Amino acid sequence: MNRVSLTVLLAICCEISMAQAQSPPTPAELGVIADHHLHLRTAVDIRAMVDFNKNLVEELRDPAIDENMPVISAADLIAQLDQAGIKHGTVLSAAYFFGMPEYEKSDEERLEKTQELNNLVAKEVAQYPHRLRAFCGVNPLSSFAIEEVTRCAEDLGMDGVKVHFANSNVNLIDPGHLARLQQFFEGVRSLDLPVALH
Repeated sequence: MNRVSLTVLLAICCEISMAQAQSPPTPAELGVIADHHLHLRTAVDIRAMVDFNKNLVEELRDPAIDENMPVISAADLIAQLDQAGIKHGTVLSAAYFFGMPEYEKSDEERLEKTQELNNLVAKEVAQYPHRLRAFCGVNPLSSFAIEEVTRCAEDLGMDGVKVHFANSNVNLIDPGHLARLQQFFEGVRSLDLPVALH
C-alpha cells in the first residue's frame, strides 16, 4: 500500500470515527434494559420543594422551583423509557425529604407527609407492574423509619428502600447515628429489601 492510499484510508477511518462520536449510541443500542433511578414529581413533591426553597437564604434559592413545575407521572416515565428503548425502571420515592432537619415539622407531620408520598408512588407504579418497581423513601434516622419501611413493603408492596444520607444529615462519625443506622439496616435486611443509597 502506498502513502497516498494509506493517507486516504486513515482519513476515511477518521471521518467514520468522528461521525460515530457525534451521535452517541442510544441506551437500547448499549443494551440497557433498566433505569434504576427514576423519580415522579407529584403535587406533594412540588409543594415541599416550593416551601423549602422559600425558606432558603436568597442566594441559595432556585428560581426554577415554583408552583408551575410540571407533574411527572408514572405514565410520563413510561413514555421516557419507551423513547430511550429501556424496558424497566425503578421509581424512587423522595419521601426522605420530609426527614430533613431543615423541614421544621413535628414527627407526626413528618410521618404523615412521608406516608402520603410513599402511598402516591406505590399507587402510580402499580399501574405498570410489568415495567416499574417502587422503592419507598425514608430518613433512616427518623423515629419511624423501620416502621414505615415495613408498612411500605407489607401493605403497599414496594420493592426496596431509598435513603439519602446527605439529605438526612447522616454523620458517619457520630456514634448515635451509627447505632441508629445499624438498627435501620438490620430491620431492612430482615425484610429482605434492597437499598438504594445516595
